[in-house]
Amino acid sequence: MSGGWQYLKISIIVPVYNERKTIKQVIDRLLNLKFNKEIIVVDDGSTDNTADILRKYRANKEMEVICHKYNQGKGRAIITGLTRADSDYIIIQDADLEQNPEDIERFFPEIDKGYKAIFGTRVLDWGDEYNIRHTANLLFSFLINILFRTHLTDIMSGYKMIETDLFKSLRLTSNSFGIEPEITIRVIENGISIREVSISYNSRDVKEGKKIRFRDSFVIIYTIIKLFIATKVCSIVLLIAPVFYRKHISPPH
Repeated sequence: MSGGWQYLKISIIVPVYNERKTIKQVIDRLLNLKFNKEIIVVDDGSTDNTADILRKYRANKEMEVICHKYNQGKGRAIITGLTRADSDYIIIQDADLEQNPEDIERFFPEIDKGYKAIFGTRVLDWGDEYNIRHTANLLFSFLINILFRTHLTDIMSGYKMIETDLFKSLRLTSNSFGIEPEITIRVIENGISIREVSISYNSRDVKEGKKIRFRDSFVIIYTIIKLFIATKVCSIVLLIAPVFYRKHISPPH
């Protein structure tokens, strides 16, 4: 491939919690990618031997390993990783191999087109594996589309590539899986157009280590509605503030 992206540096943030079966393969495949990158792995208080596996990579110049003393959630791991990123663009790579690390290169042509936010979408790759989790994801996407007037297909996809300065300015606070809709909504609030690219998807279930649960759906919906209300309140305040100022604060001429 060729294009402006070749002159850029990409930060790959890998939040990980108890992924001893997959973390080594994820990191090795990321290290094999042929572009300028830094890999920031945030171990979110793993209790298996994930930390022991990560320790073997500490000397690698393309990697930084950060360890939380206790489990704080995927969102907090991503926020921690953001503070360490020193690059042009940032992408999130889940540690469970549901995402194909080689798919990262699919995002680069969209960088050359000028997009600052590029999200992976798994919708076209679900095929016969469609299940209740996909229905929930479509519901979340539908909710954001209705409330924020967008046309997104997969807001729960972990693959989100965002220009670094923009990503760091999003004021993220979610510690949990609510981080996925929060990132999306914060980007929308900034008036940034989100470009979606198709990615491959290797689904796994709870027995294989799937972390997200049904109860997380309530957190996700709550996050979406909370941010929507906050956005509307801010809009109303900005609308009435000048009127209030002129009537009650501004000195007479």
